[in-house]
Amino acid sequence: MNYTYHRDCHELWANDTPGYSPPFHIHHPPAAGYGIEHIFIISNPDLIPTPVVILPDLCGHLIVHVFTDGRTRLRIIGPRTRALFINRQQRQRTYVIRFQPTALANYLPFPVDELTDRSLAFNELNGAGRQELSYGNWLVDKPATIIESLLAQLSVLGSRRPASPRSMQVQRFLQVQTVGDPPLKVSAIARQIGLSERYLQRIVRNQTGISPKMALRILRFRESLQIRQAYRRLSWSAIADTAGYFDQSHMIDEYQRFLGASPEQFFYGQ
Repeated sequence: MNYTYHRDCHELWANDTPGYSPPFHIHHPPAAGYGIEHIFIISNPDLIPTPVVILPDLCGHLIVHVFTDGRTRLRIIGPRTRALFINRQQRQRTYVIRFQPTALANYLPFPVDELTDRSLAFNELNGAGRQELSYGNWLVDKPATIIESLLAQLSVLGSRRPASPRSMQVQRFLQVQTVGDPPLKVSAIARQIGLSERYLQRIVRNQTGISPKMALRILRFRESLQIRQAYRRLSWSAIADTAGYFDQSHMIDEYQRFLGASPEQFFYGQ
């Protein structure tokens, strides 16, 4: 199957599915103070079942599914350490709020790592919830109205926990690792930003729900996908080198862990 990588929403979708189009990105950034990276829409008016791979991801999401029978479903999605293979069906639209890596923790009444590789119905966090838009309104092309409603959902949770100053330290950690050549280890990054490795381990897990080592692995894996998307003729060994793997075998091992297949097997079915 031929998959295409969409960096904003960190999904792979089968781009040989007839009639399916990429997500429609509607706002970036949508609002100050919410810790949001993107809001985007996935439309499927022809109701074509669509194979999608949800990738390992440091970020949490608030997702609204609009089904063909008139139901809407809001869920909070935690960070992911493994891929999830799904076949989207009976969804006319899906609205997605993508949080910044450290932001989801500010909306949860429990540690964010309790939601790692899990999802939770929105009304389990805020009681009855607030779905103020009717089914028809979710389908109209009025991004401003949609954004306003989605942010209203977040306002229900916004006072759960104040933003932690530690989030800035975690952001520094995530930024430093992207410029390492060769890639830096967690201990080296901790020294570079003036923190102890033990303290860094604690705050990264506290703020993202994922260990620093896993965070580096996920970011490197995503970088390899981006390189592959931009340079289709580049060899796998060159992609591995550019993305910061020790060698091609190292990258293959990571693809096996995250996707259950080598890059060649996954993208080309070989």
